[in-house]
Amino acid sequence: MTDELPNSEDSERAVLASVLHTPSILGELKNELAPERFYSQTHRKIYTAMLALYEDGEDVTSVTVANNLNGSRESVGGVTFISGLLVGVPVMTNLKPYIKQIVSTARKRWIISLCERLDGMAHNGETEDEILTLAAQRIDEARTKLPQAKRRARLLESMLYDQAARYRAWHKGISNALPTGFPEIDDHLLGGGLVGSGLYILAARPSM
Repeated sequence: MTDELPNSEDSERAVLASVLHTPSILGELKNELAPERFYSQTHRKIYTAMLALYEDGEDVTSVTVANNLNGSRESVGGVTFISGLLVGVPVMTNLKPYIKQIVSTARKRWIISLCERLDGMAHNGETEDEILTLAAQRIDEARTKLPQAKRRARLLESMLYDQAARYRAWHKGISNALPTGFPEIDDHLLGGGLVGSGLYILAARPSM
């Protein structure tokens, strides 16, 4: 088991290598892949330098990219590292699978970050409304940052508000939920119990 966050550095290298091979693809990439989607800080700096050169109408080569890194040049590895991106990495004409993988792992890291923040708030005594408000704000941000995830964001937002409504109703004693008979599950997970039209899946390890 590893604590490393989801990432696809091989896909990142493939994209950077393809840019070095065919810089003109940056015209499409700049609208599909933002620098912050890169997990590797080194790859992120290199990609940012590539975009800056392209926007300025400059040649995008290992040398120009290294020169455009300014103070980050040595930490990145300079021309040697950038040129090495072309070694052992396939140069693809169709980058969509690589872009999709990079964006997908970036989304997962964002979700993990949000969950950790909400978990911390819950354990630090923040109110339910405060936690849900922050969750809603972050989901709204996701709609802007991750346009492909708009539908998923709306679904998650709906689930959060539905669950909050059930909790409020239960605490006021007007919930129509059917208790399972397991107080910890009813109180902490279900907002009082099972409700109509809900789908509930109970799972446990074989040894349980």
